[in-house]
Amino acid sequence: LALYYKHRGALLSKIYREKERVVRPLKMDSLFDLAIMHYRKVSSVYLEETMEISVRQFISDVIQQNIRRKDLFLYPDHFQKVYNNMWFSTKYSTDGFFNFLLNSGYFTTLYQTQNDLNQINTWLSNYYEFKAEGYGEILHYAAPIEESVLLRIDSLLSNNPLAKNINNNIVRLLLIDHYLENEQLDRVEEFYKKLQTERFLENLKEGFTMQDSYFYLINRVAAYLASEGRIEEAIKFAQVFPHRSNRAKTYSMAARELLTKKGDQPEKAYILLDSAICEMNRIRDFEFNSKDPRNALAFALSSVGGKEMHDMAAKYVEQVSIGNQTDVIERWMQGTTESGQYYLAYSSIPDIAVTADRLNYFNIILLQDVVKRPMNKAWKRTLMKRRDDYTWQDIYYEYDVF
Repeated sequence: LALYYKHRGALLSKIYREKERVVRPLKMDSLFDLAIMHYRKVSSVYLEETMEISVRQFISDVIQQNIRRKDLFLYPDHFQKVYNNMWFSTKYSTDGFFNFLLNSGYFTTLYQTQNDLNQINTWLSNYYEFKAEGYGEILHYAAPIEESVLLRIDSLLSNNPLAKNINNNIVRLLLIDHYLENEQLDRVEEFYKKLQTERFLENLKEGFTMQDSYFYLINRVAAYLASEGRIEEAIKFAQVFPHRSNRAKTYSMAARELLTKKGDQPEKAYILLDSAICEMNRIRDFEFNSKDPRNALAFALSSVGGKEMHDMAAKYVEQVSIGNQTDVIERWMQGTTESGQYYLAYSSIPDIAVTADRLNYFNIILLQDVVKRPMNKAWKRTLMKRRDDYTWQDIYYEYDVF
């Protein structure tokens, strides 16, 4: 009954958010109250028992996972314990239940151990899952977690003695990502200082489905540091990753961001590009589980501008087998046009490219120009998002299978 009422309240809250809060469901909080009432009637012994559930991994795969029974309720959202065979079944619906717990004062009485509190980080990870890869709109069907909620979570985990040893990087990385999107750099600095960089590898080991998202968020910070001219700090972020492929991607994207924001500091970008090239030269196995790091390096080199750097990027394009060249050519085109060399990008499209790929390359070239033009704000926002998706779409985490 507790799970039933929690689920009903969460669904009403989700509908309320999706309808832009036109009419607030009167029963939403009362359903959550009923859920709490029934939960408190369950014996603590039963709640601590473990059970096996089916959990979606990587969009459609399913794994079996053992959790405490109480976790089904303490998870700050609807917890789908029965897999419904939907390809994009969601693990994030709404922040309604979590807000209710905080506003009603129930939170401190329900979350009394470190494991209980860690359900918040699990929820945030599930919310962000695949967002960096462009699946967010399809996967979540929900409005984003608001800044105010993320700030309350950070305050809660920062000030609660029970959370002392919990890795709280996810909420801070999400807040930094939000503030970078909104160009609130003072807030970026505030939460950058709170990151536990020595625990990034813990985050990257939390689960296969979250590795790409964590890697993207960490790279966003490294790119920001580089864009501010703080090269040594950006390099330290890259050095967190044990795999050369990941370090090459981070150096490349940091260099590209520096060139985009501060084109008058190419000497600093060359430091990062040299580091990326050195990492690439030391890679011996070019069979990658994720995206080829030469995509990011070709992107960064071509962003510098000039025929010499364009040709240097072309050498990395040529190294990729013809059947896998589409992604690296896209990044090569994008970097070349970002540096203002539209005709050079157009004339570099391979003659053997099929019609569909050629159209895609044309779109990438034109997109770099059109976002600079005055237009309707909604269209501008949509096109900028598309450009950013292109920019980051190859930043996947390279993991070791064995």
